[in-house]
Amino acid sequence: MLALSLALAAAPSAQARPVSEIAGVMVHPWQAQVPDARERIFAGVAATGTKWVRIDLPWSWVEPHGPTVRNGHGSWSQIDAIFGAAHRHGLKPIPIVAHTPPWASDSGELWAYPDAEPFETFFAAALRRYPQIQAWELWNEPNYSRFS
Repeated sequence: MLALSLALAAAPSAQARPVSEIAGVMVHPWQAQVPDARERIFAGVAATGTKWVRIDLPWSWVEPHGPTVRNGHGSWSQIDAIFGAAHRHGLKPIPIVAHTPPWASDSGELWAYPDAEPFETFFAAALRRYPQIQAWELWNEPNYSRFS
């Protein structure tokens, strides 16, 4: 009886959301740089019924040589194209903000945690640029030393 009671308590409620509304797929942006590949990838993801797509937003792509977003610049075009394709296929991006540009940390390493002020400025610019995005992930796998 105890096992049955626990199983019933753990069962999803009648109000549980369908898997297709909460499931997601990870797409690395370097796989989606070529327009034909990008369209093929997102069409395939959308065909599964998935609504969410987790995509790296490489800070090092946007500001490779120094802090430029504060003056309205930065190389957003690749990210714009990737997010645009996701939206055209009915997918909701969840960006993973990571990949520190060399100038933004003491070590200059891609996976190093950045200095706070330039990261805050960059992330604020990303939030302003993509107000339609509903969920964000900051950094990736902090328990794995390569990524932190």
